[in-house]
Amino acid sequence: MYSSRHVLRCVTFVALCSPLFAAVAAENGSISDSSKDATSPDRVQLSEVVVTAEKREERLMDVPVPVTALTPQTLVESNQTKLQDYFSSVPGLNLTPAIQGVQNLTIRGIGFGFANPTTGITVDDVPYGSAAGGLPTGLAPPDLDPDDLARIEVLRGPQGTLYGASSMGGLIRYVTAEPSLDRMSGAVQAGTSFVENGAEPGYNFRGSLNAPLGDTFAIRANAFTRQEAGFIDNIQTGQKGVNQEEVLGGHVSALWRPLQDLSIKLSVLYQDNKGFGQAEVDNLPGLGRLQQSRLRDSGRFERKLQGYSLVVKDKIGAAELTAVSGYSIDHNYTGFDLSAVYGPFVAPIYGTVGIPLITDSDERKLTQEIRLAMPIGTKIDWLLGGFYSNEKVKFGQYAPIEAVDTGAHIADLLRNCSEGSCNVSNLDELAAFTDITYHFTDRFDVQVGGRESKIRQWTTAGLTQYWPPFGDGSISPVLPTSVPTANVFTFLVTPRFKVSEDLMVYARIASGYQPGGGGIVPGGAANNGCIRFNYPCEYKPDKTKNYEIGAKGNLLGRLLSFDTSIYYIDWQDLQLNEYNNMCGCTFLANGGGAKSEGVELSLQSRPATGLTISSWFTYNRAVLTDDLPAGPSLAVGASGAALPFSVKWSGNLSVSQTFPLTDAMSATVGGNVGYLGARPGLFPVEGETATTFPAYTKVDLRAQLAYQSWTAAFSVNNVANKYAQVTGGPGFFPEYSAAVLQPRTLALSLRKTF
Repeated sequence: MYSSRHVLRCVTFVALCSPLFAAVAAENGSISDSSKDATSPDRVQLSEVVVTAEKREERLMDVPVPVTALTPQTLVESNQTKLQDYFSSVPGLNLTPAIQGVQNLTIRGIGFGFANPTTGITVDDVPYGSAAGGLPTGLAPPDLDPDDLARIEVLRGPQGTLYGASSMGGLIRYVTAEPSLDRMSGAVQAGTSFVENGAEPGYNFRGSLNAPLGDTFAIRANAFTRQEAGFIDNIQTGQKGVNQEEVLGGHVSALWRPLQDLSIKLSVLYQDNKGFGQAEVDNLPGLGRLQQSRLRDSGRFERKLQGYSLVVKDKIGAAELTAVSGYSIDHNYTGFDLSAVYGPFVAPIYGTVGIPLITDSDERKLTQEIRLAMPIGTKIDWLLGGFYSNEKVKFGQYAPIEAVDTGAHIADLLRNCSEGSCNVSNLDELAAFTDITYHFTDRFDVQVGGRESKIRQWTTAGLTQYWPPFGDGSISPVLPTSVPTANVFTFLVTPRFKVSEDLMVYARIASGYQPGGGGIVPGGAANNGCIRFNYPCEYKPDKTKNYEIGAKGNLLGRLLSFDTSIYYIDWQDLQLNEYNNMCGCTFLANGGGAKSEGVELSLQSRPATGLTISSWFTYNRAVLTDDLPAGPSLAVGASGAALPFSVKWSGNLSVSQTFPLTDAMSATVGGNVGYLGARPGLFPVEGETATTFPAYTKVDLRAQLAYQSWTAAFSVNNVANKYAQVTGGPGFFPEYSAAVLQPRTLALSLRKTF
């Protein structure tokens, strides 16, 4: 049953949005399918897809970069509203959930398990997430509602030249739908979901509205709220479905086009994500597959994200000038149960093992990019730009000692960021980049680009006080640390040959990087913790170089499209997320080298009217090329060992069939089969056994009924109720905890477009 709190929340949401929706009365006209081949009524050509992956509009099949484009319509129909739902639709992309909304995103195996982000994320070309100090905001992507999107573009391989830091493995670009000056339109949707072992049903409400206000001004607004039902039970407290989450968000953008070639778009993004318990199971004797034993409320978290952007575009003759300004505020509050780590030490003194860790972080990030795209004669396309970024993150922790049964406060184990003094991490980046494409002929061109970045990162550790048995009760002083300024150069070289209008081949050499840093890391006490507990205080930047050949094309009269590539990525000075048993804290350090090599193939076809078949498979071998550095509390890994969470074999098959029932009604049925191969866990420290997560296959089914402007949809994800653990083992605390694949989930929704 829905609680009164949930009902009130939904009613409030509908009441706030109803004036917007009531203003819309005209229904959409029908859209004809102009892609049908007139010579064969049972065969339908694939439509063209236009993307802006290289910061200019191009046909998807003309972009000399492996790109996957996801449409919001597909996500809505499949009830896939967040990245964790649809990452398996993208070749080479892997998502490993961690704690409190933090996720480890890797593309082509480039990633080291919850260290600094290796996959960049942008919303309308504004970067999101912190690249400083391994802080959690860099691993928590925005939770954008599909109704607010024009498309999602996933670029595979390093994108450092055009997109800068933290895109050394690839990039996820969220492109929001622009306000339209043409007509008023909108949509509303309500839905519910039921998960196996769920404590109560989930729900979702969403609405969007586009409103022209004159010939030169338009506004687009989107709002959504949803509850993700919890399915993990806490036997220590008797709570059911403790991993329940609630999300509330919205996005408003205003477009002003005072001149034909001048546009100004202002956008505001807000999201509030709340979780009520740890989304992990405990592999302990006497516990079931979907159970844990944790302190009450120790897994709570809340993330509030505000994003503001201003995009100005102007054409000056044949040149196009674009300025993108962004500012974001990202606040994260988390609780975590450290009883298994510190409990045995404090139990003899205080008679309890209850120790939650409370973490509070606040990131403020300002970015500015200005670029000019222009042709030089008939042979050269030139892009020239500058970029500036400043991010400041405050980070503090508090670990009280409390009674397990009542939660009563007894003492304090750690108080960091006391007396108003916080750990502060700052990162400044100033960069200039250019990209030149020279067209030797109409069919052959070469793209050359470079980016010079100057990065400075520094941290200040706030007041930290340790209580017995981990200290003498004294307060450590504020300790500043300066990381030397680093200059990083990234580049790309891409020859491209268009064999025909429907076939293109290319080669690509490109590089990417992550900033270095030091000091504050998740779970660490402060910068002086590295001295107290003997681990490295600083880590260097790391870089990737990608060597790739690929081909894209349409076959059989555009009934079949393909995208294939073979690649080799060299990764040097890789950044490791290490765990220190002495303090129960994590820190970042540099390793030697690694490589990622593999092949990707994507296919899509429409062999008959209404029938769409899509499939892809990847082979990826991501391994160390050097032994990990030896030292106390450092992970152990020999040359040739697979990188954490890298997937050697993976694949996906999706089939969808739409057929008419009457002149005004149609039905669609479809399904998706995804295979994820075995993955290694984090590298263990000496004396521990490495973890391997078994391969699994997941089946999803969906169906929808459309009548004029109404659509009813039904989906079943994880039909066979497959159980699979996706995290855990060495490097996680406690090591017996693990995140699991969401059980069978049924979803129903009703949608109305205007």
